[in-house]
Amino acid sequence: MNCFRILLFCSDRAKLPNLMQACKNMADKVHPASIMLLVAGVDAKVTALQLLESGVDEIIAVEIQEETVFSETISAILEQVIRKYNIQILLMLHTPFETEVAARVSTKLDAGCITNCLSISGDTDTLFAEKMLYGGVVTGTYAMKYPAVCTLHENICRDKWSGIVQQQAKVLIEDAEPRTVRKKVVQRRPIEKAVDLKNAERIVAIGRGLSKKEDLPLVEELSKALSAQLGCSRPLVEDYKWLKLERQVGLTGTTVAPKLYLAIGISGQIQHVVGIKDAQVVVAINNNKNAPIFEVADYGIVGDLYEAIPHLKELAQTRTY
Repeated sequence: MNCFRILLFCSDRAKLPNLMQACKNMADKVHPASIMLLVAGVDAKVTALQLLESGVDEIIAVEIQEETVFSETISAILEQVIRKYNIQILLMLHTPFETEVAARVSTKLDAGCITNCLSISGDTDTLFAEKMLYGGVVTGTYAMKYPAVCTLHENICRDKWSGIVQQQAKVLIEDAEPRTVRKKVVQRRPIEKAVDLKNAERIVAIGRGLSKKEDLPLVEELSKALSAQLGCSRPLVEDYKWLKLERQVGLTGTTVAPKLYLAIGISGQIQHVVGIKDAQVVVAINNNKNAPIFEVADYGIVGDLYEAIPHLKELAQTRTY
């Protein structure tokens, strides 16, 4: 293989340094590689010029005349680029949009696809991708021939690339192949302000220990006093429907890494614990002294949450956050 190429695609430009750092960390474990970046959109050429010192070797700019770029459009462009430039690995962040793109591209190319990878390594012929299995209890390693498509777990994309650019990236202009647009935006509706548990510094999470939905304001007041985001365990979303999925913490919800995670009335099942393993300080409140949550907690209160919350709220209100 004369030239080993890794192609990056990132729908959120602000996260490109994170993807770049993860790619740099992994590239040496795979094969000396040329790193390429795909930029697609109405102003792709302008965007490419703004990213000359992003750390990549080459930027492929594809201008498309669509106000909203859909996954099927990006997938078609990626397939075109991967075939033309003989790309060995397509790397993306693990987001809903990129995951859909990964599935589409791998199907078009008849290529291997592993999502939510913890790490990748390999040689000139085979890529090895590691990911969590069985609710995060173990990890498994998958082997794929090239070309391969991977999305990367958020935990390995926390750092931002800030290296020294030895040489500005070379910009390559490509034309998108004509295609029939099957989607279009017919109406835009405002959405509620998104809950961002992933980047929250403090999270107050509630579980099945809360007796009824009407008691949620008690927890919300504590969360507000701590300037924290409100989170919850899976049953409150899937079983009781008290809160929306965006507030669910755990393997099937959001994996978080706050400075403080306050788990109230949460037993600590494995799928929840996996989602908080990167929290700096975990405080647990539960009336069952044998609850698994205490095994991962830095501090614990064995007692009635209805008695503990008012005291914590009173203490929180005496401090500034």
